[in-house]
Amino acid sequence: MPWNRDSLTTFTENFQVPIIGIVMGERGLISRILCAKFGGYLTFGSLESGVVSSPGQPTIKDLLNLYNFRQIGPDTKVYGVCGKPIGHSKSPLLYNEAFTSASFNGVYVHLLVDDLAKFLQTYSSTDFEGFSVGIPHKEAAVKCCDEVDPVAKSIGAVNCIVRRQSDGKLFGLNTDYFGAISAIEDGLRGSQDVSDKVGSPLAGKLFVVIGAGGAGKALAYGAKGKGARIRAKKLAGIVGGDATSLADLENFHPEDGMILANTTSVGMQPKVDETPIAKSPSSSAVAVEAMGGGVIRRNPTLICAPIMGDSVDEMAVNMTKAKTAGADLVEIRLDSLKSFTPRADLKTLINRSPLPTLFTYRFAPPPLPSPARALHTSPISTPNLTPLSLPFFIFSLFCFTRPAWEGGQYDGDERTRLDALRLAIESGADYVDVELQNTPSVEELGNLVARIQSTGADIVKIATTAVDITDVARIFQITVHSQVPIIGLVMGERGLISRILCAKFGGYLTFGTLESGVVSAPGQPTIKDLLDLYNFRLIGPDTKVYGIIGKPVGHSKSPVLYNEAFKSVDFNGVFVHLLVDDLAKFFHTYSSVDFAGFSCTIPHKETAVNCCDEVDPVAKDGLRGSQNGSNTVGSPLAGKLFVVIGAGGAGKALAYGAKEKGARRAKEIAVAVGGDAISLADLENFHPEDGMVLANTTSIGMQPKVDETAISKHALRYYSLVFDAIYTPKITRLLREAEESGATIVSGVEMFIGQAYEQFERFTGLPAPKDLFRKTMSKY
Repeated sequence: MPWNRDSLTTFTENFQVPIIGIVMGERGLISRILCAKFGGYLTFGSLESGVVSSPGQPTIKDLLNLYNFRQIGPDTKVYGVCGKPIGHSKSPLLYNEAFTSASFNGVYVHLLVDDLAKFLQTYSSTDFEGFSVGIPHKEAAVKCCDEVDPVAKSIGAVNCIVRRQSDGKLFGLNTDYFGAISAIEDGLRGSQDVSDKVGSPLAGKLFVVIGAGGAGKALAYGAKGKGARIRAKKLAGIVGGDATSLADLENFHPEDGMILANTTSVGMQPKVDETPIAKSPSSSAVAVEAMGGGVIRRNPTLICAPIMGDSVDEMAVNMTKAKTAGADLVEIRLDSLKSFTPRADLKTLINRSPLPTLFTYRFAPPPLPSPARALHTSPISTPNLTPLSLPFFIFSLFCFTRPAWEGGQYDGDERTRLDALRLAIESGADYVDVELQNTPSVEELGNLVARIQSTGADIVKIATTAVDITDVARIFQITVHSQVPIIGLVMGERGLISRILCAKFGGYLTFGTLESGVVSAPGQPTIKDLLDLYNFRLIGPDTKVYGIIGKPVGHSKSPVLYNEAFKSVDFNGVFVHLLVDDLAKFFHTYSSVDFAGFSCTIPHKETAVNCCDEVDPVAKDGLRGSQNGSNTVGSPLAGKLFVVIGAGGAGKALAYGAKEKGARRAKEIAVAVGGDAISLADLENFHPEDGMVLANTTSIGMQPKVDETAISKHALRYYSLVFDAIYTPKITRLLREAEESGATIVSGVEMFIGQAYEQFERFTGLPAPKDLFRKTMSKY
């Protein structure tokens, strides 16, 4: 019969005298400690350890100093470590000391448990609030919990169980891999003088785990997340690594410098003379390759793949694709199904999904609100859903700072929609997304998060649309300060950084699509771009942010170039696209040292001069023609007639550089650099001499307008060399026609790579990987 306070009270009320209730043996130890909570008249404590009058007696010293016996009362919460064996555990020492220091009314005890499911069923009262799980129960604990954290589910082991006070349900998670991997990294840094600022010292190491239980799985998972190569005795089928038998480990020596982790009980007290592997020069490490093809992971932020499809079968195929692409969970958009039979379809979707499932049933777009209503704050009405019945209860609020609604395809009634979500819960869904159709003002976001938290939501999700990229900063602030897990996303191209930098600021998850252009909300990147372009798993709280500022900016290959280079030298930075309208406002908003450097492109290069506190003399004064051309000797440009199309920042830079090399004339910017100016129309018939040099620094001909050109083909026959600053596409129409006209052509890729060398060194303080830059750009 499950234990509860009411049943105990009924039992003790039959006694008219004080009672002493003691259960002997190690399994009965808690009766000698918790009698102080449940009204026992006395307990027994021995003077010395091992000198007892009955089995299981603690010493007086342990009662008073280890378990803080005098502080235990009726309202004291009970915690403990469940295991078999368990007496060796130092957890009670650690936690009880911490409870006392924090004036927390709790006691932590040893719990010798044979049957974990039976134990949790018996001690189901909220008085028993949480448990650490030790050998041999970590894997069994997964099935004993009402809810399991996705990471623990992926590992297949739970080492911590918390009873939720609101409904008494048990929530399981795994903290083994955090603690163990951090300790191993610290050990490597100490022994190898590895900086904690440069990646993980586990990256690339051969990591050998002995043991296939819960702790072994957790370490394999954690090591793989740090980029280690894993070899596992028994875990290969579970975690995707290679397996080696324990006997084979005696002669296992593919390389030096391996890492060995023992997660078995071999060598534990009292059998301290045992060891899982013999001492040998060749056995410097052993492996559990928990997860093949490891990648460093600096954040716990999940990647969720939205799954939309006309049929359940189509969705099932896409869920498999999502797992292959690297997603952590899938969002199943029920509103996209052409035909939906809730009970049968939900069961099929859950059973066929290889990943945890998040169910969303989104309304079709209502008529667009007027501008006046778009900023109106409506009271939040909570749907009639009791958090008691939910797996992960995600409360979504869609907020818009302009009249727009990014909706779904469901146009039925609210009751049917919520009934389907309830059924998803009953069928075993991991997450359920309950959305509200409110459009509050941006200033109220903080208050709205607090109100959503009060509904009992496990996770808060807020989606907005940005008028300006600076609107994203508000979401970052809310994410950092939220007291519950939060998903904060800003839709549209200006909000792209919210989907990437959530990993830095503590967002619970982000969304990534399977294919480019097939999105469930504007601005969603692909899973591939998150993982391969932005190195999403490498982003952490200390990651520095860099970016390319422009308008337009999505075409830029700068993130490809810099992120690949950052990764190659283990530099903790990320480079992103930044669609900026107002440069001064952007710099004012993102003034934190977290935002460490920026590249500037069209149309902000000239404005940037006034936005900086200090400006390099060349950038500031060089274009005024104050130099005397002393660097002209030996340059093939000396004496050449140099024609620059474009009067922006890039045009001024090229005109300045060409003049420094002794070239003559620049269109439109002659006043700035000391040359002559002519109109673009006059260029068609401009032919004072042969062998001129032409440089286009405008965006004419850039993707997507690749059929445009700044000058007609017939006028190109007068030029010996034509340069186009555009690098997307690599060969523009201007360059193609110039080559056909007999001119030497120079792509903007050369300028792009050249200017990136110095920027990279300024950003990182490290030498630029020039060969890598060229190799990276050769793919485009």
